[in-house]
Amino acid sequence: PFGGIGKSGTGESHGVYGFLTFSHLQGCYHRLGQAEPSLRYPPYTAKKLTWVEKVMDLF
Repeated sequence: PFGGIGKSGTGESHGVYGFLTFSHLQGCYHRLGQAEPSLRYPPYTAKKLTWVEKVMDLF
């Protein structure tokens, strides 16, 4: 079933595709050493929303 040697797929479960089949992929987030911006988290005050709108107008 995993595309290995013969009809049974023997040997393929220890390779790259076997690893991918039996693994659970998860994302991760890495900070680059700077402080977390407070704009990212609630509470979203009027001041924060105004700042975000000004930044978005640049794009």
